[in-house]
Amino acid sequence: MSNSIAEFVKRMASQGRTLKVNGNFVVISPAAGLSIADMLEMQKLNKTGELADYVNKISKGASQ
Repeated sequence: MSNSIAEFVKRMASQGRTLKVNGNFVVISPAAGLSIADMLEMQKLNKTGELADYVNKISKGASQ
């Protein structure tokens, strides 16, 4: 599923959106105009916390 997660993150970035982790939740900003399909996909990808782990790994790598 990691490939699906990477594709989702790339697609959000291409739309000018950023993903952050707040606790166990993934937050997309700006959320205005986000489609229901994207929200459902995000929920599916983070069902076991994989999306949050991926976003955390990316953000830690970018800050170093």
